[in-house]
Amino acid sequence: MEQTMDLNCCLAFVAVVECESFSGAARKLQIPRSTVGARVAALETRLGTRLLRRTTRQISLTDDGRSYFEEVAPAIRALSEAEERAVHSGNTLTGSIRISVPLDFPFAVLSHAITSFRELHPGLQFDVLVDDNVSDFIADNIDLAIRGRHPGNDNYVARKIAILRFGIFASPAFMRRSEEAVHDDAGFDFRFAFDRHFDASVLSHSASSPFSRRIPSVTANCFALLKQLAIDGAGAALLPVHMCDGEIQQGRLIKIDTDQRLSAETGLFIVYPSRKDLSSKVRKFSDYLVSVLEISGLDRTTNQLAEE
Repeated sequence: MEQTMDLNCCLAFVAVVECESFSGAARKLQIPRSTVGARVAALETRLGTRLLRRTTRQISLTDDGRSYFEEVAPAIRALSEAEERAVHSGNTLTGSIRISVPLDFPFAVLSHAITSFRELHPGLQFDVLVDDNVSDFIADNIDLAIRGRHPGNDNYVARKIAILRFGIFASPAFMRRSEEAVHDDAGFDFRFAFDRHFDASVLSHSASSPFSRRIPSVTANCFALLKQLAIDGAGAALLPVHMCDGEIQQGRLIKIDTDQRLSAETGLFIVYPSRKDLSSKVRKFSDYLVSVLEISGLDRTTNQLAEE
């Protein structure tokens, strides 16, 4: 019966010849000297010939050993070089990463993460799908998704990376026009609606307020639109706090403090289709994105960091 080739035996033989000793080969291969001797002996038995002459002080090749070494040594070196290249390639990522992100994700953070990560790994390409619809990982070939509030199917792997806090914001002009209503006994009636698509509505005053007839309620599934409506004076809007920092500094929005208890926050998640099939490049980029979020302070929009 034909015997199966044992590469370990060939590797041991080549190492003995190149190191000129069994002890040197054992150190190079990080195995016991007795194992090296056993593998060379097994190779000689399988080939039916003596490959090495052994004395107490040195070894030398037989004619058959020299011929065999000249044939197999280049192949063994090629295998070793290929393995070394594969190990080093783990630090240089290549290929593509397809990401799904919602419309209201902070694109400055995402852009910085992608740009700086590609500087480390220029062989990577990114394909970003911006959509508030929950993408199908399989049908849309998604590697990872950023999702708020509802991470998706229970079969997916969701990693909480932040907790987003919400506040009520309005323009200074709106606040001036509604000053009378703010101090009215009825006050504001904050009616904000969240649905599974993370919709929110512009502030609707109470029925007793005269502003309820002049300022309609607006519902949208896009915080950027709601923020612009608030800036334009359409009303007050429930918005993620981090989205309004710039407008507050510019004086375009004011954060409304109210005695009414408002507890609105949601988790932000990185979602994978499967932990088992998670590639090294996707795992490393998701870790990198989390570090960028930490630097940006987005993950600290509450008093405590989100726990995974």
